[in-house]
Amino acid sequence: DTQSGMKIFLNVVSNENVEKPHMKSFAELEGEEGCRVPLSVGTPVEDFDKKKEPCVTYDLVANPEVVDECQQHPAFRESVISLCLAAVSQKYKIDL
Repeated sequence: DTQSGMKIFLNVVSNENVEKPHMKSFAELEGEEGCRVPLSVGTPVEDFDKKKEPCVTYDLVANPEVVDECQQHPAFRESVISLCLAAVSQKYKIDL
């Protein structure tokens, strides 16, 4: 968190009940298509890192296909990391 300086951790887990990623046309992008990756963002949990310093942990749940693709394709993984950071930032109004 850039405002407070608090270290954060994002845990990405999978569950079949989260919608699979799919291509979608975006009207605001003049009909261009993009990959929609649905995520469920959990509540912040105050925790401690390995050095016993305070931190905040967020759990994000994605479809298992997302986790599999992240393991196989580094570029996709980087996109999902950015998406996760943006999702947490937007939901909790924090700067990451």
